[in-house]
Amino acid sequence: MSDIAIFHDRLDLFGGGEAVCTATIEALQDEHELTVFTRALPPVAELDEFYGTTIDRSSVRFRTGRGRPSQRTLARLGEVTDRRLGVALQSLRRAAFVRWVQRETRDADLVVSTAGEFPFEPPTVVYYHKHGLPATETLDRGRRWLSELLTAGVGTARPDGAMLANSGWTADRVARDYGTRPAVCYPPVDTTDLPAGQPWGERESGFVTVGRIAPEKNVLRNLEIVERLVDRGHDVHLHIVGHAHDRRYTERVERRTSDLEFVTYEGKVDRDRLLSLLGSHRYGLHGREQEHFGIAVAEQVASGMLPFVPDSGGQREVVGELSTLLYSSVEEAVDSISTVLDSGAEQDRLREQLPDVESEFGRERFRRTIRSVVDSVLTEGSAAATPAAGG
Repeated sequence: MSDIAIFHDRLDLFGGGEAVCTATIEALQDEHELTVFTRALPPVAELDEFYGTTIDRSSVRFRTGRGRPSQRTLARLGEVTDRRLGVALQSLRRAAFVRWVQRETRDADLVVSTAGEFPFEPPTVVYYHKHGLPATETLDRGRRWLSELLTAGVGTARPDGAMLANSGWTADRVARDYGTRPAVCYPPVDTTDLPAGQPWGERESGFVTVGRIAPEKNVLRNLEIVERLVDRGHDVHLHIVGHAHDRRYTERVERRTSDLEFVTYEGKVDRDRLLSLLGSHRYGLHGREQEHFGIAVAEQVASGMLPFVPDSGGQREVVGELSTLLYSSVEEAVDSISTVLDSGAEQDRLREQLPDVESEFGRERFRRTIRSVVDSVLTEGSAAATPAAGG
């Protein structure tokens, strides 16, 4: 049994990264001593319910570093700047937290980082959710300079150990910078409770969009796409599902949807409600550009839906690179979706060609890969053969 530290700076976002972290904890907790370093005590019961995991709270330790003077001071500064200037000190707070974790993990046998790369002293298994900033998220010059200044020396080191990536697209971006391509280990998609769903002919001709309510998810653009389809005469509707990650953007979404009969703003829902929506609707609509994987999209595929996604990022792999399900603009999305809505034969063809989610993206595959890679690094150190992780 080894002493393993798991690093994930935030576990309260309920996104794909948190799915990877919770599944990693579950995969390793019976064989190793685990200490999870995260900036706040996580809502473990909520995480278990949301991701279908069973974390052993009696044996897994969570350490936050809260109470240290530097963290309290930075938190107060962050509140002030958020309120008055609209600029958060997240980069500095994260950098300070990482440096503390570096000191606390020096004696660990292994560090598993499910939140990207950091130069820890022990051998490390690094799981890349993203690498670099896509063009659509590029910070303005001043903020980029501030971010680089605050995080200098914290997130630039190539890991000593194994490298994993959540999609081939992410792996290619890492290889571009490091010359070494991580093994692809798709995130765990829990299919155990996903509904077989109603027969296609009995499903509602509506869309479900799932993800945190934030600008990068392009929720308002999704709404515009469906609105244009309605204007073309299609009898469709939209359910918007996700927790309010960005307050101001959420308020904009709520105001925009308040007087539209074809839109239901669901907000954060429990798992049963989500499964009900996925099993009773035909179409998914994803808005995030250059999404690094897209667990929500994979769940829609597994539930028998046809998801339409931006033509970028790892989400292309989730929908089997089917061009009809990909779009690059609102106009292209409306034209493509309209064609699919008008053709039952095209809908059947696309459904038959989508990937099998359980075999390609399922949880048991993920557990096996994580255990194998961890055992390899513990046994062989930095000479571990990362490509053995497979896809």
